[in-house]
Amino acid sequence: MNEDEKRHEDKCKELFELYFYKLASDGTNDGELTHISDRFDGLVKIEDFAVKWREANHAWVKVWAPTFISLVLAVAGIGAGLQACATYHLEKRKMQADIVLRAAREKREETKTNLEALKGGGLLDLKSEEIDQLSAVRPPILKKDPQ
Repeated sequence: MNEDEKRHEDKCKELFELYFYKLASDGTNDGELTHISDRFDGLVKIEDFAVKWREANHAWVKVWAPTFISLVLAVAGIGAGLQACATYHLEKRKMQADIVLRAAREKREETKTNLEALKGGGLLDLKSEEIDQLSAVRPPILKKDPQ
C-alpha cells in the first residue's frame, strides 16, 4: 500500500466515524438525517469503487500466483519422485549385497553354488561373470565378546 492509499484509508475511517456519530445522535431532524445518510451512502460507494480499483490494479497476482504455486508444487513432486526412485535402487542394491554376504562360504565353489541357486530362485539378478567375481567373497569374521 503506497502513501496515497494509506492517507485515503485514514481519511475514510475518520469520515465513517463522523457520519456514524451524526447518524447515531439524537438531536437531528429527518431532513438532516436523510442528507447525512445520502452522503454516507456516497462515501460507501466511493470506497467500494476504490476497493475494486485496487483489485483490478493487482489482478496479475490472482492470475500468476496460482500458476507459480502449482509449478513449485509440481517441481517438488518430481523431486520427491526422483528421490524415491534413487532410494529404491539403493535399497535394492543393499538387499542384494546382504543376500550375497549371507550366501558366502569359506570355499569358493560353495559360494558360487549358493549364488547360482539364488539366481535360479529369482532372488538375485546377476550375470554368470558377476557370479564368478562374487564367488571370491568370504563370510565376515565376527568378533566374539570377551566376556
